[in-house]
Amino acid sequence: MNFKNFQSKAVLQCRILKQDAAREANFISQLTEMNGELERLKEKNETPLQKAEAVPGGAKRASKYTVASQFMSFVNIGCVLVLDSVAAYTLFNITKPCLL
Repeated sequence: MNFKNFQSKAVLQCRILKQDAAREANFISQLTEMNGELERLKEKNETPLQKAEAVPGGAKRASKYTVASQFMSFVNIGCVLVLDSVAAYTLFNITKPCLL
């Protein structure tokens, strides 16, 4: 009787493991399909301008060291500093009556 009981438990566990493996395989296949569909949607939604902006890494590194790109980076830094100082001055003037 013990042997039949042990055998039925083993068969039951084997079936449960097979069902779990099938569910996991189904889940993984659905996940890969969804990822593929998501990638296709992202590619579909890209505009030609976005595709043109996708520059290879070597070209990005090479363009980083040109005179024009260095000049533009300095201009960007200058604009950020000016806008930050204007924002700080404006905030100071707005809060000045509250502090006095």
